[in-house]
Amino acid sequence: MYCFKNDRRPTYYFYLFSVLKIDMKPIRFILCIIISSFGFIGVYGMLSYCGMNHLNEDNAYLCNYIEKKVRQANTVGSPKLIIIGGSSAYVGISAKTLEASLGIPTYNFGLHAALSTDFIFYQAKRILRKNDIVLLSLEYSYYSYDEPTSMMLNIVYGIGKSYIQTLSIKEKIHILLSQPILRIIKSNIPGFDKEFRNSVPEFGSHGDATYNLDENVTQAMRDRVHDEKGGFLFKENSNGVQAIRQFIQWAKENNIYVIATWPNLAYKDLYQQQDVKDNLHKVNLFYQQFNVPIVFTPYEAMFSEELFYDTSYHLTQKGVNIRTQLLIEPLRNVIHHNRKKNW
Repeated sequence: MYCFKNDRRPTYYFYLFSVLKIDMKPIRFILCIIISSFGFIGVYGMLSYCGMNHLNEDNAYLCNYIEKKVRQANTVGSPKLIIIGGSSAYVGISAKTLEASLGIPTYNFGLHAALSTDFIFYQAKRILRKNDIVLLSLEYSYYSYDEPTSMMLNIVYGIGKSYIQTLSIKEKIHILLSQPILRIIKSNIPGFDKEFRNSVPEFGSHGDATYNLDENVTQAMRDRVHDEKGGFLFKENSNGVQAIRQFIQWAKENNIYVIATWPNLAYKDLYQQQDVKDNLHKVNLFYQQFNVPIVFTPYEAMFSEELFYDTSYHLTQKGVNIRTQLLIEPLRNVIHHNRKKNW
């Protein structure tokens, strides 16, 4: 409410608990609102940051999965071969088979396609050493990735306190202020996440998936594979492509050899359309400009639907075996050529 004094300008009165009366003019009122808003944002961001690196029921499994992979991979001697990608690499290539065939210590560092490209590379840098080899098997969504998914935001909140230090101020603010208030409150309660630390995922000693047994495929899973359609958009200036570019440069500076391959994907006739071929060609040209060799063509990494498990990117054990066997000789030739040149 307000009234007019002798100067005819409105003066605002605020009553707090019917005891305090604050009298201010419009400009002061506006300034008060602005200052209060910034204060609220500051406190929210500070509490959000303090609650980081705490798990919750939604991020515990994947956070523990990532940390376990980092621990396992760091026990593998160098020079080693590290497979990097989302879950299509995890449920698509057998590191154990590659190691036995190539005679190089190999680890499957496939994580999850909902994570940002630079976050996956940040985790990969924790395990890579001089003279290591990287096999990039990235889902097609990474070539147009721009905005973090809700899962990505939650995972970063669970284990990404050191990761956000590498981001711009704008990106830090976005991550901290995007956290739900209930998550922030729970994360600041001492010992709240203790029960979630025990949800340790199971996978092979080489980081390979073990759950994708052929006999476990249901009709519902087959229907999902059939209905899913991949996206093939390549955006030169997207955050995803920029992160790949920066990682390749970082690898060169650290004497790490990068090889690219195409992700396993359930084949569909529509993937023969010209716009799909044009975008795949752009991916090919992208790697060529950095002298990164590419194993296979994209269509050689596409397989019939019956070889897939629960998504159009996840192969069954039978599919993983076929895909890996096809990789061995081309990969051996590329690695041998690089060793003759550089090692």
